[in-house]
Amino acid sequence: MNTFKNLTIILLGFIFISNISAQDVAKNIIVEHFTNTRCGICANRNPAFYNALHQNPDVIHIAYHPSAPYSSCLFSTQNKAQNDARTRFYNVFGSTPRFIINGDERSGNQVANTMAYNDFKNQTTPVDLRVNIAKAGSEDIEISFGVNIKSDNTIGNVNYFITLVEDTVLYDAPNGEKIHHDVFRKSLSNDVLPTFMIPQNVGNEYNFTTKIKTESFWDLSRIYAIVILTDNNKKVVQAARSPLYNPNILSSTNNESELENDVTIYPNPVQNELFFSSKQRESIQKVNIKNQVGQNIFELHPKDNQSSINTDFLTPGTYFLEVTIENKKSVQKFIKI
Repeated sequence: MNTFKNLTIILLGFIFISNISAQDVAKNIIVEHFTNTRCGICANRNPAFYNALHQNPDVIHIAYHPSAPYSSCLFSTQNKAQNDARTRFYNVFGSTPRFIINGDERSGNQVANTMAYNDFKNQTTPVDLRVNIAKAGSEDIEISFGVNIKSDNTIGNVNYFITLVEDTVLYDAPNGEKIHHDVFRKSLSNDVLPTFMIPQNVGNEYNFTTKIKTESFWDLSRIYAIVILTDNNKKVVQAARSPLYNPNILSSTNNESELENDVTIYPNPVQNELFFSSKQRESIQKVNIKNQVGQNIFELHPKDNQSSINTDFLTPGTYFLEVTIENKKSVQKFIKI
């Protein structure tokens, strides 16, 4: 009898430990934003949208510029085919602005509210997704993503959308907008998205690497990659973004790059107060602001997982925020306006 009890306890313990180790992760939220630099309605609605978005700093954002209803939008003309392709993927071609959150459309009035993302918070997925970006020769950028399965699943095939995004473009647009956030630049594919099978069992992985050619009009130091995995119903299974592409400051394979995924700074560009936080809620040891030649011009020791800096002392221009957590550093570029 004692032997049976001992075996039962061991078996229950094994099941308990297995359940602990096989746990889903948070599903990231991504809002895909369809706008246009000649759209007056966009100019009226986008400020409230961005205000709500900046109060949800963990939300990933990408802005496409389709050719309809305004075909001469600068960002649209720079890559008309792929801007239009993503619009048609969601069947929203022909009018702007439009907003898709994790595969579900929301109205302009809804996304103007900071609560717009509440329905998507606390959702989980068995798919942990990591994205990296690196230099590949003189004209190409290498994008790699890795999927790690955190619990057994039956998801099956997913579409993967790989894109390069420019995090801030300063352009005096015909509709009056001067700052353009997370501008879509180029994707791996057009209308037909490639697919792969999500591994079924916990601990399994899937890895993929590709290259995309850069364009001369991009600011490469402001480029990053986004990967979106969607099911057959166009609902997001998982999404993730890479660190900024800046080979002069970061390597995509070192600890700084790995840490950058866990540090959030906003708003960017910043006018007065720059906020920063650790996504993993780890205490931040030190924060430095450096100028473009690497000189340290400000230092702070928050000893908390979040804080802010009043940037009124900075002259307009480009700076780098260096955040140190557990002796690992994240360096992210920001613009003071």
